[in-house]
Amino acid sequence: MKNNVNKILPKKYDEFLEKGYWDKFFNKVKKSADEYFEWYGEYKDFAPILNAYITPNSHILNIGCGKSLLSEQMYDAGFEQQVNIDFSEKVIAGSHIFPGSILISSVRNG
Repeated sequence: MKNNVNKILPKKYDEFLEKGYWDKFFNKVKKSADEYFEWYGEYKDFAPILNAYITPNSHILNIGCGKSLLSEQMYDAGFEQQVNIDFSEKVIAGSHIFPGSILISSVRNG
């Protein structure tokens, strides 16, 4: 997978800021609508760190949620107050909506 990801990473930092880049990125990395993409790991990998700073009563803002299962896994672990934001409408449209989740596809003008 690493070699495939390296082939689609942007050549310049500015591309990370372009909505079109992310639409293309997720079209290339996902093979099906049910496939998810984790940059760093799943909730179980980060639970000890996250649980030291947040509680199930915390309000969580996940900026750049992408096609990750992290928010859903956190919800299953009791973190129900979440807002997930990504500026790729394709990613948001394909995301699983779980009870109490709010998905926002854009907070930027322009």
